[in-house]
Amino acid sequence: MNSLASNSTLQQQPSFSTSLTEPNASPQTDTPIGIVQELHLIRTEVQRGISVLYDTECKLADAENAYERELQLAFINAQGTVADRTAISRLQASDKRLQADLAKAEWNRVKAKLKALETAQMGIQTSARLMETELKTLR
Repeated sequence: MNSLASNSTLQQQPSFSTSLTEPNASPQTDTPIGIVQELHLIRTEVQRGISVLYDTECKLADAENAYERELQLAFINAQGTVADRTAISRLQASDKRLQADLAKAEWNRVKAKLKALETAQMGIQTSARLMETELKTLR
């Protein structure tokens, strides 16, 4: 994600950090202390992610409500046949539809990030178990 378009898209996203996916941003996981630090970072990100997920769900609900309201008002105010009124109302509510679609994309991104964090946590926990087993065999 080095392009300018990708960076501007990331700036519009919630303040949900991508520190776990950036190279050299996370502690080394080849030591017990590194594993504990990594698990702590993941747990912190998940806690923040839960709040961000709620916020994006609220934003999505508000955007969908605004779209539906705009669509219905435009339909009521339009003239002509039902097909004409439907087409006119969809055209007039297209901006609200775009906002609802963008809110849904943001919500899906947060959900994907939480899933990635869950997967990363499972990987780190597996590393911790392997390290524990290795340390037991060395004794």
